[in-house]
Amino acid sequence: MDTLFGIVLLLATVTFIGTLAVLSRPVARFIYKRWPRLYAAIVAIAVPDSVLASVYTGNFPSVYHKILGAIWTDEAAKNEPVWKQYLQEKSTNKKFYDDVELVEPGLWGETDEGADLDLDDYGEGITKRYEAKKFSKRLIIPEELKEDSQYPEIYDAVRLLQNTCTLTQDYDAVGLLNDAFAGSTDAGLSGDQVAVCSTSHVIRGGATVSNVIDPPVAPSNTMVQSMLIAAEKMPGTNGFIRSIKLLKIVCPTNQKWRFKEILKSEQKDDTSNHTINALKGELSSTPVSVPFMSSTTNVFGVTDVKRGAMFIWRRKPRFRAGNMQENETEQHTGSARWTKGVSNWRYFIGNQS
Repeated sequence: MDTLFGIVLLLATVTFIGTLAVLSRPVARFIYKRWPRLYAAIVAIAVPDSVLASVYTGNFPSVYHKILGAIWTDEAAKNEPVWKQYLQEKSTNKKFYDDVELVEPGLWGETDEGADLDLDDYGEGITKRYEAKKFSKRLIIPEELKEDSQYPEIYDAVRLLQNTCTLTQDYDAVGLLNDAFAGSTDAGLSGDQVAVCSTSHVIRGGATVSNVIDPPVAPSNTMVQSMLIAAEKMPGTNGFIRSIKLLKIVCPTNQKWRFKEILKSEQKDDTSNHTINALKGELSSTPVSVPFMSSTTNVFGVTDVKRGAMFIWRRKPRFRAGNMQENETEQHTGSARWTKGVSNWRYFIGNQS
């Protein structure tokens, strides 16, 4: 039975190919002459009516006269992403690449006169792979909306795409902070495949190092002092203290005023203001407020290490526009390619509370 089915299938295939060869020229001529209509028909079938445009004249009944005071939107006064305040901005011309840690040799040894010099080794440490992802959006504007509207803000698709592009960057970047203590996604893992903020980072020699405040404490002078100490006493790749510097505090918006009090007060505000505030001037007095964070209590200290938490451009945002004659609309597109991640976990000192 299977053999018979195979023979029938083979004969049908040969017949189809032969028929197509005979009709190839007439079919090609037919398609060439009627291509615009065929294309419009294919689009009409493949694309539902509900998505042929992003907006219609009926969506804005108030824009066809000049009595409006203004048209407002969610546009920010300064269209600058928040992530630039807490991530290192980098770029690459590669589809993907590996960030490789160089584990340095140990300390120099005291050597007797005429003795052989101490031989040490060094090598490759943790590796973090980065591969850019594409983010995009499309808007289709009917020509009728442009012809009839008295307000160009309604069909300024480029401005709308630019605003939402910035917002997309922030919502993507904050995933790194949201998952820093759990490490349940790639964004929350550092180069050693451990959660970015963890008590179990393994370094040369097998020692385990922590970059979290344990036990966690509430926002206070004690918290910031603990972060400063943890940073300065943090072991480097070879296991020896490198005196890393804490630069700034990154916190949810709910905590930014508390940290301003801690960092800017002349007196230590949790001791009835009778002790000097030794923290003033130690690091940036303006904490980085991240309103996109899912936690309202987790806090991060940012250090000065290189190749820490990075936002990496493969291609910065690009905007294009074109006319679609088959339905008399304008198509506006925006796209960009980027990725983010943490190579060196020492970039953050975390406090999860």
